[in-house]
Amino acid sequence: MLLSAGALLAAHGTAAAHEIIPGVTGIASLALHPFVAVDLALVLVATAMLAAGRGNLTALATGAVIVGLAAVPGLLLQPHVVAVPGLWRWPLAIAALSGAWLAAGVVPTRTILVLAALACGLCLGIGVPPERSGPGGLIEAALGISLAVTVGFSLLGIPRVLLSSPVVALAARIAGSWIAAIAVMALVALSR
Repeated sequence: MLLSAGALLAAHGTAAAHEIIPGVTGIASLALHPFVAVDLALVLVATAMLAAGRGNLTALATGAVIVGLAAVPGLLLQPHVVAVPGLWRWPLAIAALSGAWLAAGVVPTRTILVLAALACGLCLGIGVPPERSGPGGLIEAALGISLAVTVGFSLLGIPRVLLSSPVVALAARIAGSWIAAIAVMALVALSR
């Protein structure tokens, strides 16, 4: 954690300031960004549900921590990779794969969960631009992303873990198929 904070403090770059929701700024805006941007929302929801699919709160918490930590390199890479052609497709592709895994109803292995959490964290780090330049803006963005991950994983994951029943498992499979379908449709529609 200290290493992550040190990396953020040492980073220099320009912020891509914008308001995702008019009038809402700061950590609140940064925390809401993953829920308002469809590609980020899909990848966050799919990853939270995959983590909950392991069936225990430890896996859920571990997934959330991995996502939060993986967002730091994403934030640091953001100024260098934002202009990469086709990068915007990455969150949708990851959401489609994670949604398909959920729809299949297979309990994710630890490796699958770690890979999905790392990919989700990188997507969030690259996709949530800091509102201010410099280390302060990066720290604020990291805190906003951490808050979004905590809320997302708590609201989606805890009920799924605690209410483990065939009905909840079926609902997760249906949600997974919708996540995959929406992600694929967005990829196709935006690729034209």
